[in-house]
Amino acid sequence: MSTQTLAASDYIETMKQLYSTTDEMFQHYKEIADLYKRKLWHQLTQKLERFIVLPRFNHGRELIELYERFIRDFETRINQLKFVHMIRIISRQFQDINEAIKFQEEIALKVASHKEAHILIRSVLADNLLQAGRQNDCKALLDQLKVELEGITGIDSTVYEWFYKTSWHYYKSVVMPAEFYRSALTYLAYIPIESLSESEKVQLAFDLGLAALVGENIYNFGELLAHPILESLNNTDNHWMILLLHAFNSGNIDQYDALVSQHKSQLEAQVVLANNTQLLKRKIAILALMELVFSRPSEARQIPFSVISATTKIPIDQVEILVMKALCLKVVKGVIDEVEQFVHFTWVQPRVLSLDQTAHMRDKLKSWAATVQKMRNNMEDQTAELFS
Repeated sequence: MSTQTLAASDYIETMKQLYSTTDEMFQHYKEIADLYKRKLWHQLTQKLERFIVLPRFNHGRELIELYERFIRDFETRINQLKFVHMIRIISRQFQDINEAIKFQEEIALKVASHKEAHILIRSVLADNLLQAGRQNDCKALLDQLKVELEGITGIDSTVYEWFYKTSWHYYKSVVMPAEFYRSALTYLAYIPIESLSESEKVQLAFDLGLAALVGENIYNFGELLAHPILESLNNTDNHWMILLLHAFNSGNIDQYDALVSQHKSQLEAQVVLANNTQLLKRKIAILALMELVFSRPSEARQIPFSVISATTKIPIDQVEILVMKALCLKVVKGVIDEVEQFVHFTWVQPRVLSLDQTAHMRDKLKSWAATVQKMRNNMEDQTAELFS
């Protein structure tokens, strides 16, 4: 038996002797020592995964010592992805963020041959670089990881989880709402919502709402409105955010104006909203236009300027500018007839539909089916011999 192995075994025995035989920690170390002695690496990994998340390790450096004097001895023998997850938790015990970064950089070198583990530890590392104020280094590493992730498939969901978690942390820190919105929503797709604390859910839901409202090229809130995280804002002082998102998603300008009046102080308290009032007005006008086009059957999408003006609450002489903006954003397609003062719309951007919008789509399909049936009946009446 090597000196290092003896040292690892001795360390666990020493830790075990610090507690009485009736103490829970004694039993933990006893089981760890037994699994290590029998070289049951899989079972030992499972035991350590449960052990290192005990509440007693929220403070101190005991886990760092556990790694240095014990786990290091067999780190190459265990599942490398699980090993990195343990390292992620152990890293929290470093009081100095730069120590944690150095530690994770060393681990990254050790697992370089294992793609999943290598991407995971560097995603965690990028998050620590961000916490250390090294935004440029964080972004450079995220860009590198993005390329690597695009080149592989079938990897563990926790790898994506940490990449997108760090991504949304970064985009929030540099105030890039649209990028934050997309990264955070993707992150939520890889985690069980129950894994977040109530305060985390409330904060993330509110941040996502703000990002959706002011983010460039975000003209569909259906995915966010359908996500259970938004329910965390119910029965809170920020419930108005849900109502505001619904107003935007349906392009309901009257409801938006009423909410702005009703929750004036709350809205003004959010600097990002107070500084973007013109953007919000333009966005909801475009969403109202999209809803107008969506609500009409395809054969009735030649819409006069006057109707667009009434729907979007903008002067008729600004209708053409609004439509051109919508065309540039590629949320609608069509042709403007400046002489006859109408727009012939040929397409509207697909969206995740609300229940009301889904019901409207159902009614349109019913109408279409009835029209088809009527045409079929007419054909049968006129050419009965073909259907006999």
